[in-house]
Amino acid sequence: MNGLSIAWQGDIAADRVVRFLIIFATQQPPGRQEECTALVEGIMTFLLGLVNALDKTIRFRVCQLLAGIFNDLPADAEVSGELADNLQEAMLERMKDKMPQIRAQAVRALCRLADPGDVRVTSNHSDNSFAGDPVTDAYLHTLATDKNK
Repeated sequence: MNGLSIAWQGDIAADRVVRFLIIFATQQPPGRQEECTALVEGIMTFLLGLVNALDKTIRFRVCQLLAGIFNDLPADAEVSGELADNLQEAMLERMKDKMPQIRAQAVRALCRLADPGDVRVTSNHSDNSFAGDPVTDAYLHTLATDKNK
């Protein structure tokens, strides 16, 4: 992580290392799901400890890794509620970062955490209003106020 954090966006070698780490962390061979879940949780917990780093490059790469790992997990993969809550809290905070690239990675990391609320089917359509969801509220606020659209 130390060598990776030095390279800012656009460094081909660093981007390849990030992609490798994402693929490595999210592959789940049959019969090894428990070990893979523990690995993913360990990596993500470590990265969450770095999300508030003073260096913008570290914040960018950490958010990039968290977004990539979380979004590339299989649909049936499970993470603890505590990890999901910590990820949501950290990425909602990073959505307020001064660097637009970091805000973009935070938005990517949050996309699987949006909660549609109660799904009610009435007269051939469902009511997925996302009302009161902190992720959706943050998205709407960012869309309305972000200068780098």
